[in-house]
Amino acid sequence: CQFLGVAVPRAKGNLYDLSVVASGGGACSSGTSAVTGIGYFDASAKRLHVAALNKSRSNGLIFVGVKP
Repeated sequence: CQFLGVAVPRAKGNLYDLSVVASGGGACSSGTSAVTGIGYFDASAKRLHVAALNKSRSNGLIFVGVKP
């Protein structure tokens, strides 16, 4: 799957408002579902945490990534 999205920083903390769309069509289990949620960047661990749900809350996305 490929994902396209936007992360907008919040005024305080390392928090971001997210909007993500899976662009893999039939190759992704979520199809082309759009999800919105929140991201948090832990600067000391260089780790990004993301959690997002679709509008009906029937599908979601959880992601944890580490910056080398």
